[in-house]
Amino acid sequence: MDVPLHKALNGGSESVLVVEDKQLVKDTIVTILKKLGYDVISAVDGHEALGQLKCSGFTPDLLLTDIMLPGSLNGREVSEEVLALHPGCRIIYMSGYSADTLSDRNLLPRGSERLSKPFSSSILANTIRKALEAGA
Repeated sequence: MDVPLHKALNGGSESVLVVEDKQLVKDTIVTILKKLGYDVISAVDGHEALGQLKCSGFTPDLLLTDIMLPGSLNGREVSEEVLALHPGCRIIYMSGYSADTLSDRNLLPRGSERLSKPFSSSILANTIRKALEAGA
C-alpha cells in the first residue's frame, strides 16, 4: 500500500529557500518539501535567491543550497549573505563532491550540515527536520 508522502515522512510548516541550478533536481526538491507542508521558494543561483529575499519579504527558516552554483556566488557565499539578512536561518549544503574536496577548497564551513547527492526524499525530510529542530 502506498503511503502519501506527507504521512510517511516528518514535515513541517517552516519556510525554506532552495537554491539549486539543476532544474529537475530543484523542482523535485520543491515538490517534496511542499508536500511535506513547508512554505518554499526557489532560485537557480545566488543572485536570484538574494534578489527574491530582498524583494519578496520571505523570511527563510532554512536555506538548502547547492555548494557549486553558476555565477559569482557559491553556496557558502550565498549562505553568508542569507545569514546577514536572516541571522536565525539554518543552513544545509548539498553537493555531489566529497566532504574532503569541499573542505580543501574552503567551500564547506567546518561543522556544517551537508546532504550528499543523490539523496532520497526520506533523507531530505529527516535532514531538514533535524536542522530546523536544532535551531528551535
